[in-house]
Amino acid sequence: MLFSQRDGKGCPIKNTCPTTSENRARVYLSKSEILRRKINHTKYKQFIKLRYLIERKFAEAKKWHNLFRVRYRTLK
Repeated sequence: MLFSQRDGKGCPIKNTCPTTSENRARVYLSKSEILRRKINHTKYKQFIKLRYLIERKFAEAKKWHNLFRVRYRTLK
């Protein structure tokens, strides 16, 4: 991952960064790490709460209504 110069303009420790004549370190992030950093954690928590409600209803249907082999259909 490379950072642009404008990202570091307001950095309080900018004077410790290597100059253009020095070697700079490069940081490579995996695709999963990049995606993890992009996740909006508040939306994720809302999704988990919703999933909990849905899974609870499916468990109830399996346990009390013997719907072990239900086919789920999607919208087309």
